[in-house]
Amino acid sequence: MALVIIAGRKKGLKLQIPPPSAARPTAAIVREAVFSMIAARVPGARALDLFAGSGAMGLEAASRGAGSVVLCDRNPESLKALRKNVSLFGDGFVAKALELSFPEGYPALKRYGAFDLIFLDPPYGDPEAASGFLASAPGLGLCAPEALAVWEMSPQTLKSLDGADTGAFALVKSRAWGARAAAILELKATGGSSRQYPLAD
Repeated sequence: MALVIIAGRKKGLKLQIPPPSAARPTAAIVREAVFSMIAARVPGARALDLFAGSGAMGLEAASRGAGSVVLCDRNPESLKALRKNVSLFGDGFVAKALELSFPEGYPALKRYGAFDLIFLDPPYGDPEAASGFLASAPGLGLCAPEALAVWEMSPQTLKSLDGADTGAFALVKSRAWGARAAAILELKATGGSSRQYPLAD
């Protein structure tokens, strides 16, 4: 299976894929749909790709105009692929691949400032990894005002979010594609409500 950047300055660039045991690359149909929905929020954004695997989501954001991208994983095979993929982007892109333990390493991300756009793709069997980050990130100063989080998950996990308390984040859009699903959440504005910037369908 080829993994390529879909759009932007690096459209068509082929990315290295970690072994299946190390990562589950986001399918092109999912990436295209997600970026169609969040397109207005990408240019200039400070992005974080957590549980990054190949880094396809974060690097897609870089190609589409994100101001900077930090890509994190703790699996050695994923890190090897991440660093290779970052190197393929060359000069002119502010992207950094980091080895990061979860959740102990989260405070170390503060050195990169508050993120506008956060991609979360933890193992489908561990949804608490993503929900735990979303619960702790605002208090750690990792989220810019009205930060947007894209959480990839199983359709079963998506169903469990219906009506659930999502803490500091509000669920603003979701979609499923067969065995994959994604939820888009926005950090609530001060006062407990989300501004809910319009997202494309």
